[in-house]
Amino acid sequence: MAAVAEAAWCGAWAAQAVGLRRLGALHHHRNELAAARESWRTSVEVALRAGETTIAAEALISIGNVELALGNIAAARDAYREGLAALGDEHHALRSRFERALAGLPVDPRPRSEPDRPSVTAAWAERPVSPPVPAPVPA
Repeated sequence: MAAVAEAAWCGAWAAQAVGLRRLGALHHHRNELAAARESWRTSVEVALRAGETTIAAEALISIGNVELALGNIAAARDAYREGLAALGDEHHALRSRFERALAGLPVDPRPRSEPDRPSVTAAWAERPVSPPVPAPVPA
C-alpha cells in the first residue's frame, strides 16, 4: 500500500496502476471482494489517465474473471467489453484473452443493437396484472 501511495505522490501513474492491480489480487485472495473491485477499478482509472491501456485491460480482465466466478454474467461481460474497448486494435494477445472469455459466456438474450430492451421473460414478468373477471352467476 505504501508503494502505491508513493507512486501516486511521485506521479508515476503506471506504477501506481500496477500496484493497485496487484493490491486488488491480494484482496481477492483474502476474499475481500469489495476491496478487490475498488482496487481494480481505481487501477483502470489511473491506467487510462496515464495512457496505459494494457494495464487497464489487465485489471478489467481480473474484474471480469471474478464476476464470472461469482455468477455475475452481465458484469463479467461488461468488464470484458470495456477491456476490448480500452485496447482498441492493439495488443492482439491480450485482445484474444478477452475474446476467448466473451466467447465462453452464455449468449446474451438481448441483441447488441438493442442494449436497453428488456428480455421477453422480463417483459412478461413486469406486465400489469388485472384482477380476475368474476364468472357470471346463473339465474
